[in-house]
Amino acid sequence: MGLTYNKKENEIVKLREYNTDFEANIAKAALQQVGIDCSIENALFSQLFPGNTALGGYSIVVKQRDYDRALDIINSLKFDND
Repeated sequence: MGLTYNKKENEIVKLREYNTDFEANIAKAALQQVGIDCSIENALFSQLFPGNTALGGYSIVVKQRDYDRALDIINSLKFDND
């Protein structure tokens, strides 16, 4: 009985975008605390060009298989601008 790799479940998808690194890092920590692997994309561009929305903000990405659970956790976080 061999292990199978499900490409769809392991696809990396954007969960949410934040305007500040503080909010993105809080979200990342909340996800990692419950064992969801995630990362922040665009951090370098956002730091080099703050306020430039054409480049996007700080995007949290997760594997597709974790998306629904991660979204529930992210939605439970309350920031001032939510």
